[in-house]
Amino acid sequence: MNNGNYIKKIRTNKGFTQTYVAKNILSQASYSKFESGHSDINSYSFVQLLNKLDMTLEEAVYINNNYKYDKTQELVNRFFALPYNDVSSLRNLLSDIQIHLQINKNILLIDITLICKALITLRTKRDIGQARKIVEPVWKRLSKSNQWYLVDIRVINTILYLFPNDIALEVTENVLSKLDLYKGFQDTIRLSITFRVNLSLLLIKEKDYSKALQVLTKTLEDYKKAMPYQSLAICLGRIAICKKKLGKVDALYSMKQAEQVLIIYEEMDLWKNIIEEYRYYTDDLPTIDT
Repeated sequence: MNNGNYIKKIRTNKGFTQTYVAKNILSQASYSKFESGHSDINSYSFVQLLNKLDMTLEEAVYINNNYKYDKTQELVNRFFALPYNDVSSLRNLLSDIQIHLQINKNILLIDITLICKALITLRTKRDIGQARKIVEPVWKRLSKSNQWYLVDIRVINTILYLFPNDIALEVTENVLSKLDLYKGFQDTIRLSITFRVNLSLLLIKEKDYSKALQVLTKTLEDYKKAMPYQSLAICLGRIAICKKKLGKVDALYSMKQAEQVLIIYEEMDLWKNIIEEYRYYTDDLPTIDT
């Protein structure tokens, strides 16, 4: 499909000339034919044109679709934005995806349907074995891949805690090495933070508190200013767990920091969850002066 018409609109809205946009990419004649819809260009040249227009491919596609994502991408975005303990939202999304798949088969959406079913099973039946079995085809497909890309890593993040701890630890280390390849790319910092915070819990479950504390401390050192406040509070709560189990006297100071962060954002439900996690792994109920 020719994309020249909306590229022309972007170019003219920016006040750029055809000569400026086409230079070192296409001849003036070829570019003019592309804009008028009389010829198409290869994908490499198209991306180069977008770069010249200071436009990402994602934004260009969004504009061309009347300033909205296409249905497939909209469903994918909904999934990754969901709180995965919200059964009602998971069911609604699952229903919408199943309707869409009747029209447009998509492997990622098929994977997401299985993940939604597994998460619903986990929340309603409390059966991690059955949930793990449901997502087994997703992991089987991904495990055969020689290289994981960002969308694969995001999918892995949603099912990681369904794995046995030893496998989850190995997968997490592999994911973090893959994310190193994406340094500087959009959204990878947040993904890296998420996996490191998740890794800390896996290590806590394995009672490797020293390594968990090392991971959490390094995460704060590297990413504190870039961390979402929820991740920051969870990180501080887990630092408190590790310090308590290691006999360090300043464990509750980290809990106090977590509480202060969540008071600012009025997220007291998350604070209750952090207290419960602390109590579960330390057999201690923190007493914090407020």
